[in-house]
Amino acid sequence: YVAMLEAMAKKYGIPFYSIYDKTNLRPWIAGNRTVYYGEDGVHPNSAGHKLMYVAYKPFIESLVYPKDV
Repeated sequence: YVAMLEAMAKKYGIPFYSIYDKTNLRPWIAGNRTVYYGEDGVHPNSAGHKLMYVAYKPFIESLVYPKDV
């Protein structure tokens, strides 16, 4: 799934950031579901959202404030 998204982004020149590759936000690891996911095991809890924020912030800032401009 992630590989397909990355390939499509590359094909169309869309910046791509895989949260699974950059963080421990991997729902298929049982320990991560208890730490980073809510009771449904799908949606991030507060710790998961914080992890996403820390991971995504530099990526988003690089798009909004590119250094080569």
